[in-house]
Parts: sequence; C-alpha cells; structure tokens
Amino acid sequence: MAEKKGIKAFTPTWSLRLVLIDIPVLIIALILDVLGIVTFFLSLFVVGIPLSYILDAVGIVVIGFWLIFFRSGKLPITKRIIRLFKRAGLPILGELIPFFGDVVFCWTIYVLYEIISQDELIDG
Repeated sequence: MAEKKGIKAFTPTWSLRLVLIDIPVLIIALILDVLGIVTFFLSLFVVGIPLSYILDAVGIVVIGFWLIFFRSGKLPITKRIIRLFKRAGLPILGELIPFFGDVVFCWTIYVLYEIISQDELIDG
C-alpha cells in the first residue's frame, strides 16, 4: 500500500527523537511559561520584571538551540539562523512584551507547533 505524499510514516527514529529531544524541550518550554506566570505576579510588586527578561533570555537560548541544531535538517548554519528568526520571531516578540509574555504560553505553543508540523523531516 502506497503512502500519501507529504505524510511521513511513524518510524523508530521519529519516535526516539520525540522522546529524547522534543518532549524534554516541550517540558522546558512549559516550565518557562509557568515561571512566567509567577514573574507576572511578582511584577505587581516590581520585582518580577527583571526576572521575566532573564526567563525570556533562557527561552531564546534553549529553544533557539533546539530549532537551529535539531529542527533544521541539513541546512547550512546561516540558513538555520534565518529560519530561526522566520519561524520563532513571533513567539520571541510575544515573550519580550512585558506583561503579555508572562501570561501567554508562547514558548509552549511554539514548541507544540514545531513538533506537530514535522517540517524538519523534509530536508529543505
């Protein structure tokens, strides 16, 4: 039976990648977003605003590293970085907006989108 074009089969390498790389990054994104809610409440007392930017920097580094090195296929490094800003630009901007980024789960939504889209399996 032939597969439909564009639909990838469930392979052991895909499931191994999901368990070893994608799910831990999803958990990190969820932790960053939950900590963002904590910093939102701390921001009411002015203490959380600097903490919010620290969390944003950690998110940009971790999720950017994941996107550049694990989700970009066999692209050259310059195209990988361009792809980072094309695909992750909106979540990064959302996280950098002071109170909005604290209450909206931008990192989690973005990581889920990347995992579901599976565009990285097509090397191009």
